[in-house]
Amino acid sequence: MSKKQRKKKRGPKPKRHQVSKRELVADMRKKTLRDKLQEVYHMQDLRTSCCRQCTCCYTACPQMNYSEAVQILDTIWNEWSQVQKRELLATSVKYFFSNSVIKRCPMLTKMFSGTEVVTGCAIYDIRPLNCRMYGQWPADAYNARVDGFMSATGVEKEAIPLNEQCPHVRRISDDPLTVEMIEEMYTTLDNVDQRIGDFNDEQVERKHNKRAIHDWVLAKFWGEEKLAMMTDFFLAATEEEVEDFVKQFEVAVQEVEV
Repeated sequence: MSKKQRKKKRGPKPKRHQVSKRELVADMRKKTLRDKLQEVYHMQDLRTSCCRQCTCCYTACPQMNYSEAVQILDTIWNEWSQVQKRELLATSVKYFFSNSVIKRCPMLTKMFSGTEVVTGCAIYDIRPLNCRMYGQWPADAYNARVDGFMSATGVEKEAIPLNEQCPHVRRISDDPLTVEMIEEMYTTLDNVDQRIGDFNDEQVERKHNKRAIHDWVLAKFWGEEKLAMMTDFFLAATEEEVEDFVKQFEVAVQEVEV
């Protein structure tokens, strides 16, 4: 049999399927929120040689985007015990009604490392971008962020938690992170917020899609309308009234099915 005859017998080669834009969009829609967030976190190599001393986590709760909060709260509500969730709610109310800028991250918990009991992050694998970025900002950019916080709040630099980056954090990659790279990650994260949440461009510009974990917890538990009422109460109440409310909530939440 000649080559021509063999080719004819085999038939024509199947055409390679060309992926259309519509198919690409459909494929994107199949991705879970975790998939989308992990893509953002891996836009750059953010691995570090952090010694996990967690001194930064004892000092402040970083802000996180709406989409990050949705992922974290879904994990908490589905996997944590009633006791753990009640404790988180009580801590969130305490933080909400506190003027202190020093707030230990409520995600810190006791866990086993081999045979030792250590303190670590309960959500480390899905921790937000701000946690991943700490210690990796270009010095000028990080100082500008601190200056911006000082201008917005009137708080002196020495009183601002994490006013300097942790000296123990070292990037594993030799490639430097530029401000443009970092901004691209945060912009992509904002875009995820807009796709899954009800945020318009103006709200994103005003950072309405960013809060600390304790504020997102209360938004889920109370809803936005009740949270706004609690804000009005906080602004109008005396210190004694606020303290009394927090104490009453700590008792009442023990009977709540979360």
